[in-house]
Amino acid sequence: VTRQGKELFELLIRPVEKLLDRQKQVNIIPDKILNSLPFDSLVSTTSDKYLIQEYCLSYAPSASVLALASEKAGKDSNPAERILTVGNPSFDQKQFGFLPDLKDAVREARQIRDSYSRGAVLVGPAATKRNVVDEMRKSDVVHLAIHSIEEPYAEMHSKLVLAKDASGASVLEAQELYDLELTRTRLVVLSACQTGIGRYYRGEGTFSLARAFLVSGVPVVVASLWPIDSEATTSLMIDLHQIRREQHVSSAEALRRAQLKMLSGTEQ
Repeated sequence: VTRQGKELFELLIRPVEKLLDRQKQVNIIPDKILNSLPFDSLVSTTSDKYLIQEYCLSYAPSASVLALASEKAGKDSNPAERILTVGNPSFDQKQFGFLPDLKDAVREARQIRDSYSRGAVLVGPAATKRNVVDEMRKSDVVHLAIHSIEEPYAEMHSKLVLAKDASGASVLEAQELYDLELTRTRLVVLSACQTGIGRYYRGEGTFSLARAFLVSGVPVVVASLWPIDSEATTSLMIDLHQIRREQHVSSAEALRRAQLKMLSGTEQ
């Protein structure tokens, strides 16, 4: 992995390394297959450090989305933020019996809520589509520790899996997210597998659940490129919110510091 990380660093970072400022956030707009590459894990051939150890990285599916999100971002956090956390919805076992129980997600949702002065927690049967959408519209920060299902050839039907509500609805699809107009929400954390990937469209990047939130008006979205381990993700997500709130840094920098904390623990 280290060898491959160094090879990719030489190809992708070395040619522009002199232009990068370690005191500033580096925004990456990957093209085609590079949308699936975790640039954080590239290894510098000079320092032998991971790229995330030297730079604060963020990503955008296209230049137009980056410009739109940057314009809306403004101040990343404030002391009076209201959060919504959702964990392990009681999803329909007949329809989604192939999905495992997210045993750590309830603890994740409740512990993250404690980092904020105001907010709501929706877990188990309370995490219905109606409740989640209603609370999202009232929240500055949204954290979703739930299952997602990507539909690579029908992107608008990619979905977040929730508990069934009175109407029988149990999923929130990407096409619905596009229409939500989440003008209040400044940050969404998708603590679910592969929420940052999707099919590539020339000139506009990948269409994913993360992009759906960006288009709905959320300037900052934390998403994943790969299947994730529930227990490890819970620790990372709790640290992300605690660092963001206590150290008063941007969401991107808070995620970086949480990743470095995990990396340091792994190396010990």
